[in-house]
Amino acid sequence: SNVRHQPLSEEETLQGAIYRANDSLNKTTASLGIGLEAGISIKNGIVYLCHWGAIVDREGRIYNTNGPQLMLPDEFLDPLQ
Repeated sequence: SNVRHQPLSEEETLQGAIYRANDSLNKTTASLGIGLEAGISIKNGIVYLCHWGAIVDREGRIYNTNGPQLMLPDEFLDPLQ
């Protein structure tokens, strides 16, 4: 996905989804490419699992959306920092 193996922000996770969508579009003759990426987001010392999706078309338009975030147990924070 051209981002870290474990994306560590919503921005990085979104970039991974966009890259995956572009990559899938470039490898096919399809009209749209779809990319999905999961990552980690840390807000106020709390770790969340986040999800982003992207769709790109042949005209270069990008459409993205995010999914629900899941709060992870406290023990996930130390290894990520």
